[in-house]
Amino acid sequence: MKFLLGVVLSLFMSFSCFAENTVKQVYSSMHQIHMEREDSESYCTAYATGPHTIITAEHCIEGSKEAPIFTIDPRSNNPKLAIAGQIIKDGNDHVIIELQHLNLETSFSKFDSWIDVSKRNLTIRQGEVVYFFGAPDSIGCSNCFHFGYFSGEGILETDDPEDDWNVKDHSLLIFIVPVAPGDSGSLMFDKNGNPVGMVSSGQWGFTGSFKFGFTDEQWKEASK
Repeated sequence: MKFLLGVVLSLFMSFSCFAENTVKQVYSSMHQIHMEREDSESYCTAYATGPHTIITAEHCIEGSKEAPIFTIDPRSNNPKLAIAGQIIKDGNDHVIIELQHLNLETSFSKFDSWIDVSKRNLTIRQGEVVYFFGAPDSIGCSNCFHFGYFSGEGILETDDPEDDWNVKDHSLLIFIVPVAPGDSGSLMFDKNGNPVGMVSSGQWGFTGSFKFGFTDEQWKEASK
C-alpha cells in the first residue's frame, strides 16, 4: 500500500499543480465498504467526511435492512464493523451515513482522516484534471488510483423505468475516467483535493456523476 502511494505521489509531483499533503489526505480518507443485502452483497467505495460519517452512493445500500451493518475495509488486516445510524439521502444517488459503534472487539471507533466537503468545487471547467482512489473489488483492488478529466455535462435519458436510477435530477457531470464495479460511491477531486462529484456509473471509458442535492444543513451533518 505504501509503495502504491509512493508511485502516485511521484506521478503527481511531475505536475506542479498537485500538493503532496492533499493527495495523502484523499488517500487516507478513502475506505472500502461491504454490506450484506437480503439476497446479495455489496462492495463499494466510501469517503470519510467526519470522524463518524461517510459519504457513498445510494445504490450501494439498496436492498439493505433499515439499519445496515457495514464492514469497513474488509480486505485489510484490520476490518471494522459498524452499524448505520442516521442516513441522509439527497435523491440523486448520494447518501451520508453516520456510523455507530457496535459492542464488539472488532467494532469501528472513529476515522483519523476525512474530507472537508464544505470545500466542494461547484464550478469545474471542461478539461480540468480529476482524480480519486477507489476500491473496485471486481478486479481485486482495494485502493486503486484513478486519473482523468472533466468532459462536460449531459443528461440521463432512458425509456426503461428500471434504468431510471430513481433520481430527481437527471443532469450528469461526465468525466473521462475508467471505473470498475466497486468504485461506486467514490468522491472525485480536482487538483486541489476539493470534491467535484461522485462515481455513480461508467461506460465506454466515461464516468457519470449526478449533481449533489444535499442542503447546507445536510452537508453540515456530514462532518460529524
